[in-house]
Amino acid sequence: MTCEHSVEPRRPTTCLKCGREVSGRWLRSLERERNLALRASEEPEFTESLVRFAQFRSGSSQVRRLSSRNFRLDVMEELADALNYLCWLDDAKAVRGEGGLNAGELAALQHVTLAWRWLHVGGDA
Repeated sequence: MTCEHSVEPRRPTTCLKCGREVSGRWLRSLERERNLALRASEEPEFTESLVRFAQFRSGSSQVRRLSSRNFRLDVMEELADALNYLCWLDDAKAVRGEGGLNAGELAALQHVTLAWRWLHVGGDA
């Protein structure tokens, strides 16, 4: 029988179940990721759909270079992309005569800027 490896953050290269070394990749806990997202959420029903979409996009694959990767920079790059996409969506809607971003899209843009701020000031602001 094959072990479905499980690791803990303090020892991400050793399986808790079988004790084998896990080669340089972080074995994700999709349930832990889901619970963290729900804990941060104000509206769990929408967060569930985000979690499903995120897990669909990433699959259940392992995370490369967990201890050496700059995830903070990755988040900043994704926020910058979201800013660009929302601005370009506004342009595209204007070109089509649709009047630009709707209230929900504008709120999403606002939250992108707030997320950027929180990454820079942390929990002290």
